[in-house]
Amino acid sequence: MTNLNLRDIPTRQLLKKYQKSFPELDIDSVLLYLDLQKVFRKTEQIFNSVFDESNLTEAKFIVLMLLYREPQHKLFSSELAEKSGVKRATITGVIAGLEKNNWVFKVPDDSDKRSTWICLTEEGKKHLEGFLPTNYQTAHQIMSALNKTDKDHLTKILKKISIASSSLRKDV
Repeated sequence: MTNLNLRDIPTRQLLKKYQKSFPELDIDSVLLYLDLQKVFRKTEQIFNSVFDESNLTEAKFIVLMLLYREPQHKLFSSELAEKSGVKRATITGVIAGLEKNNWVFKVPDDSDKRSTWICLTEEGKKHLEGFLPTNYQTAHQIMSALNKTDKDHLTKILKKISIASSSLRKDV
């Protein structure tokens, strides 16, 4: 699916015209949503360029972090899929890419031959640890315009939006 980055945002006046035909249109909600989407897309582009510079994708980064935070630096692929919120087929492709970079390797489980451990390599650990300062610095720079109170308010607002949106669609 291609994500378009809408730059020609509808104006309040245009939405008022639409409201005559669509009375359920809440102009403030639509404009806020479009602003939220615009900020998300901009920050996503920033992080994607940071990932690109380190030969990473968001998916690879997430899998590496999930493995990194485990005491033994290993998980079953089914656990990785569950923890990252994707299907097993998707995680299989991400793991294949990480294997090509020599950042993970597979080990059959001794107790269940159908299961395979995905293990973080020393090279993968070093690559991730080299990337994390840039990752954390980027997140800090993006949020630097907010003070502690702003961050607390934003956290509460995002939780409210998350709760409202989770009740809308169960399949996403």
